[in-house]
Amino acid sequence: MMTIKGSFAPFLKWGSIVLIMACCLVYYLEKPVSGYSYKVIEVDKGYGYQILNNKKVLIQQDFIPTINGYQPFVTEEQAGKAAMMMIEKLQARKRPTLSEQEIQQLME
Repeated sequence: MMTIKGSFAPFLKWGSIVLIMACCLVYYLEKPVSGYSYKVIEVDKGYGYQILNNKKVLIQQDFIPTINGYQPFVTEEQAGKAAMMMIEKLQARKRPTLSEQEIQQLME
């Protein structure tokens, strides 16, 4: 004669494993995906950009860096290219700055 205790043990064991796996799956799917994105913004007489990390503004650049004075990007395309360069540097864990040479490449 089989006891209730003996027949319930495998169910309890496998049920616990399935429950733990389901919890891990839910945790993984609910965990926010980290990633950078950018948004080109209109500023006075031109364009700038924002670098976002998980929809939070990380960097806001209203003017062209390395150029004396306040000079925004002339086109949305230039601002977007600069933002993409910054994201590439952030992903590579490099210092998020643009050199004069990199700015000149963007302007071409």
